[in-house]
Amino acid sequence: MAAPRRIGQYDVVAVLAMLVGTLLLAENFGLIGHVGQGWPLTVTLAGAALVVAGASRGRYGQGFIGTGVYLVLTSFLFLYLNLTSWSRMADLWPLFIGFLGVAIFVSGEGHRRRGTLLVLSVALVLLSVTFFLVFSVEARLWPISLLLFGISLLFLGRDRHGQADRDH
Repeated sequence: MAAPRRIGQYDVVAVLAMLVGTLLLAENFGLIGHVGQGWPLTVTLAGAALVVAGASRGRYGQGFIGTGVYLVLTSFLFLYLNLTSWSRMADLWPLFIGFLGVAIFVSGEGHRRRGTLLVLSVALVLLSVTFFLVFSVEARLWPISLLLFGISLLFLGRDRHGQADRDH
């Protein structure tokens, strides 16, 4: 008697891909409507597949995980824009910078997360928030982003010098 088959790491992503493909085919043949607005869900699937693949590779899969998280966050933004209006992109574009900061943070590993990657990821998220607030509140305040960038570079430089001193 054969042992029952376990659900593999790619089975869930495979089933979701087949479901999305079936729905898109049904829309193409006029059986259902408005499925095309959900196209970002295919990007979500790709991101989820990268997260799953990265998780199975341990420390060597951190880049996959970071890329997957970026794709998932971006796909949620695209889905929101499809359901509302793409004209909102004029206000929401700084989210891409914040998504990159989150992806870098997630892809960091162990001791690296405390150093340069942590500073870089926090700086990108803060830059995103600053752009979002500055451009939605008062456009003349945009130089604040340069000030924050300079401050983050100072911290990055300090971290590198501190690490170099510890290595010697």
